[in-house]
Amino acid sequence: NEEQVEIVRRALDSGLPLDEAAKLAGLADTEHQMEETGLMRPTRIPETIRGAVLGLGPAQSGGPVFYKGVWYFMKVLEKKEGTKDDFESLKESLVRKFTKAEDDRLTRELIERLQQKYNTRVEKELIDQISPEGVTPEEAQKIVLQVDTRALTAGELYSLASQEYATRTGGHTSAPGFDRVKESIIYGTIEQTLLGKEALARNYQEQEPLKSTYQFYLRHRMVRELEKELIMPQVAVSEDDVRREYQDNPVKYLRTPGGIVEYARVETQDAKLAEILEGRLRAGESYDKVMKVLNPGKLQVQKVPVGHLKPEVGEVIEKLAPGQASSGIAEGDRIVFVKLLKRIEKDVYPFEKVADSIRKQLHEEAVQTSRRQVLDQLSARSEVVVDMDVWKELRERLAEQTNDQK
Repeated sequence: NEEQVEIVRRALDSGLPLDEAAKLAGLADTEHQMEETGLMRPTRIPETIRGAVLGLGPAQSGGPVFYKGVWYFMKVLEKKEGTKDDFESLKESLVRKFTKAEDDRLTRELIERLQQKYNTRVEKELIDQISPEGVTPEEAQKIVLQVDTRALTAGELYSLASQEYATRTGGHTSAPGFDRVKESIIYGTIEQTLLGKEALARNYQEQEPLKSTYQFYLRHRMVRELEKELIMPQVAVSEDDVRREYQDNPVKYLRTPGGIVEYARVETQDAKLAEILEGRLRAGESYDKVMKVLNPGKLQVQKVPVGHLKPEVGEVIEKLAPGQASSGIAEGDRIVFVKLLKRIEKDVYPFEKVADSIRKQLHEEAVQTSRRQVLDQLSARSEVVVDMDVWKELRERLAEQTNDQK
């Protein structure tokens, strides 16, 4: 409390050591509270406390400092100045940290200049009105971000923010977290759009090192556009196709590969008693009657996937027919007797649960088939010439790189 804080402060001002000042204030369990942190870098000390600690020399005490609902007094036990070796050990991380900070600063300054150049408009008031609950149909059509000719509506921002936030939090939304996601999307859109426009304006796509990367993605985009025109129109997956795949291949859609078994289980650690019970089972007595010795009440029935059984039990159950019982099975320090009641061979997911994944799978297979057909047609109409000298050179260079990696 503040009265104790004042007592400690005055005691320190009068020259008393910190531990005696704490006892004078009547603080219980002082030795436990005065825990030593060991040597630690200033960056690991909370910023609120750091300023007070850095102003102290060895054996000096300071405070009070209020941090997270608690008053702190501190005493510096040891202080080491940085050494050349210490600096060298931190140099790489410091350079990375400084470089990132400079990169962020220069990027922000560039973005600010480009926002003026490309007439960027952000409707902050409208963005603030977008909540996790959604937007009205009227608001959804309004533009919240305009970057030159590119526009983002409130409805589009809400959709993007909802998906991103659900991914991060598993669907649990809160206004503060949702606001941060909105800000991130707005800034990311501004940054990506402006940097892309400025790069094109400066013709960076025609200069190395970006030229080869640009050409690669340009060809990739052209291939995708070509596929959209030539391949996608040929691809069609009907509902009958999806259902046929489901019915023809039930094993692919099992909830539990290997199936499920329903069985009774009784166990004992008494080896002699186990021998007696096993003899009665071999003599033809029923499992239920014999096992009443170990389990006088109703037998407990378990229903589990075969893959979840311990190997020694699973191997025996695999050989039993429904209604059959086992002899004693050693399982660690216990002896187990089981009786198979039911075997559920195929516990298949309902069609509705797997229809979408089947549809995607069939669509991808159809795309691959159509793509091969188009490539075969193009190959038949084309003449491919391989420069063997260049090919050999590439093979040698690849071999050298592989040997260097080894």
